[in-house]
Amino acid sequence: MRKKKASSIIGLVSAVGIAFSLLLFLFTSVLYTQVATAASASPLTFTLWDFEDQTSNPTIDLTGNAVAASGPSVGSPTFVQGNGGSGTYAWNHNNWSETSSIDTGRYIEFKVDLSAYAHIEFSFDGYRSGTGPQDFEIQYSTDGTTFTPVPGGTGNLPGGTTWYTFDFDFGSGTALDQAISGQPEVWFRVFGYNASGSGGTLRVDDVTFIANIVPPSVVETMPTDGATNVPLASTIVITFSEAVTVTADWFDLACTTSGIIT
Repeated sequence: MRKKKASSIIGLVSAVGIAFSLLLFLFTSVLYTQVATAASASPLTFTLWDFEDQTSNPTIDLTGNAVAASGPSVGSPTFVQGNGGSGTYAWNHNNWSETSSIDTGRYIEFKVDLSAYAHIEFSFDGYRSGTGPQDFEIQYSTDGTTFTPVPGGTGNLPGGTTWYTFDFDFGSGTALDQAISGQPEVWFRVFGYNASGSGGTLRVDDVTFIANIVPPSVVETMPTDGATNVPLASTIVITFSEAVTVTADWFDLACTTSGIIT
């Protein structure tokens, strides 16, 4: 598996603006027609750990609040060869649960700030040793104390010399999305279990959180689309799906008699 470079991911990170244009066709105050469009959703990597600096500090953290931590019952973390091969690094732990169920003290944890984000995708690359944990479960919390399993947040880690990528889309408007969206602190724990020896290891790399940003859209206009007999002095009112901050020249008016007006 080829190593994902932070520079290529950072290139995806950009400010989300309001993409909106309004076209008006006025025919001597008899006919009014308008068309409004908004930009489509775009993914934004707001937090990433690639461990290339051999620390647990995030490589990308647009919020400044991301933290990675180890459970009290797993071994001390080390940094070993990552999914990009020699010269790259991953986060590595041993002493995982050797039973067929999770041990609440044996996990790795990622805390992120979702104050400004929704429709989250969480992914990581995983690799285990021959005696490492064969299974994992992801749980989340909004208070750092009470953890709830993520729906569909389980997986199996085949042994061997292969990295596997695990990607979890928490959805838009789902119960999980509603529970975590807008929360300033959300903890995600990955519990490993079914190890066959205390020395068995699990290493993770390229731990990534992506938000699918949906720009504001137009939900209502006054006058309405296709309205007729609209007085020339009428005030145009545009209602967006959320609060927006506009700047100069944020709209265009196209008139058949007076041309473009900004």
